[in-house]
Amino acid sequence: MALISIAHPKFRPWLLECAKEMKYVYQDQELPPPGAIYPEEYETFFTTKNGVKLFIRPLKVDDEEKLRDMFYELSDESRYLRFFTPLRTLPHPKAQPQVLLDYQERMAIGAFFGDPPGEKLVGVARYILDRRTNFAEVAVEVADPWQNQGIGTFLLNYLIRIARRQGIVGFTASVLADNRKMLKILENSGYQLKTKFQEGAYEIEFRFDEVSNIRRGEK
Repeated sequence: MALISIAHPKFRPWLLECAKEMKYVYQDQELPPPGAIYPEEYETFFTTKNGVKLFIRPLKVDDEEKLRDMFYELSDESRYLRFFTPLRTLPHPKAQPQVLLDYQERMAIGAFFGDPPGEKLVGVARYILDRRTNFAEVAVEVADPWQNQGIGTFLLNYLIRIARRQGIVGFTASVLADNRKMLKILENSGYQLKTKFQEGAYEIEFRFDEVSNIRRGEK
């Protein structure tokens, strides 16, 4: 899939069919949306609180296996808090949509440890745009061994910068009441949060042009 992704767009469907015939890929494997161009300008680095340097970049279609590996590093509690259900597996049909990105309305930024091709995905922040409202739903997940190192906060803030460049007006999020880490990350984002509690979860919304008193104080 990595090789197909860098081929000329007109050859990609044919190459994918050849790969399926040779059983190199899943039979229901899809290509990224037409016109999707990987944004190299979003690549950067981040150093964790304990001094580990991570490579930050948008996810690619061939990151599916890395995404699955990170999922299996999540504890049962982390999976429940992230997906609202105690998921045990992340099969291809559920994992594939998470890496089929257009990098505009569907974006995901990953934090990677180590050097390619054996780098390890340790955190992801993603959004999906609702065209009707121009708000995007955001979600963040960090592998348990890498939590409390500032990764989630960095990924959210970096994703906000990208969303603002795309003209998105704000983020929404659904967060379980027990997910105190995610609630804290959102509270510290520097924006005025509008929250509504229902059925054990907070429905949160914030606009990028409505900063909190904390951020005003920083200015």
